Amino acid sequence: LRIGQKAEVAIQSQAGKTFEGKVSFISPMVDKETNTVKVRIEIPNEAGLIKIGDYANAQILSEVNSNQDLVIVPRSAVMVNGQDSIAFVETRPGRFEYRKVKIAETIGDKIALSDGIKPGEAVVHEGVFMLESTFNIQGKVSLIDPNRADRQNQAKISAEAEAKEIAESFSKLTNEDRKLAEEQVICPVMEVKLGSMGMGAPKRVKLPKGDVMICCEGCRKKLVADPDKYYAILENFKSGAPTPEELAEIKKSFAPLSKEDRALAEKQVICPVTEERLGTKGMGTPIRVDLDGTPIMICCEGCRRGLLKDPAKHLEILKQYHSGKKQSQNKKSGQKSSGELPKMDLPKMDLPKMDLPKMDLPKMEVPN
Repeated sequence: LRIGQKAEVAIQSQAGKTFEGKVSFISPMVDKETNTVKVRIEIPNEAGLIKIGDYANAQILSEVNSNQDLVIVPRSAVMVNGQDSIAFVETRPGRFEYRKVKIAETIGDKIALSDGIKPGEAVVHEGVFMLESTFNIQGKVSLIDPNRADRQNQAKISAEAEAKEIAESFSKLTNEDRKLAEEQVICPVMEVKLGSMGMGAPKRVKLPKGDVMICCEGCRKKLVADPDKYYAILENFKSGAPTPEELAEIKKSFAPLSKEDRALAEKQVICPVTEERLGTKGMGTPIRVDLDGTPIMICCEGCRRGLLKDPAKHLEILKQYHSGKKQSQNKKSGQKSSGELPKMDLPKMDLPKMDLPKMDLPKMEVPN
């Protein structure tokens, strides 16, 4: 309710007629007895049809564009934190999806949404707080961290851009040099991926113990001065041992997991969708997805749809990975291959027990 809003007024003594007016005053005081606020509406009365003392019924008109497609949901379905508003949708029986929503208007115990929910979707309107807390404990996108998905998507976009850059850089090489660069993956001096970071086409350096590809001419002098040092770096990379930085990130990302999920993530090592190490690249805590009774860990919520769309494909990627074929045919950007994670001394996490009601799933309402 705002000053200036339009209103339609029906006067008791002028049956069948309506008058248009505008809200000109909203009292700052709440009547203690009726718990109401007085509002004044000004109506033009040039014809003198409205008399002092007449009774009237007024309807304040909505400011929402009538042409705008809105979805009406119960007020209890939406949680608000500052500028962020969220709701949950049941995509399949027992499976819920977090949605950012945009509130157009609040109407009593209902909320009109202009974005985030589609007509016909089942919206959770009871047990929303419990569901949001569960998402947060599991490290998923939640109201506490609503931009987690944006960061994850940005990381995926960056990885795709890097892969494209590497492919373009490698295309300038001879077949022999390209094969060596794809096998080597990184420059041992800079320890970055060959062909990335704007370095252009890798350079080949001939050495007594075997030729090495470097990212740029600036690395040649160091490589030639101490080749054994850089051979060791390449050998460590090819062995699949994670770097100290990766280990620290993995340890932090795995800490919130249950003992069972942590063991599964350590055994699985990679996300079958991105084919990156679980818990690295800023993806945070891995997420468990059950595929017809087979638990699979993925790096982020952004991978759930791809996994469920073609589970056989991604199960095959994991099978190839653990059979020794560390890189699937789907990944041609020269990503680092890796073995199972070494055992890490992760902190024990005593997560609070949640006694969920038996088969008492949150109630859904299908919006109009």
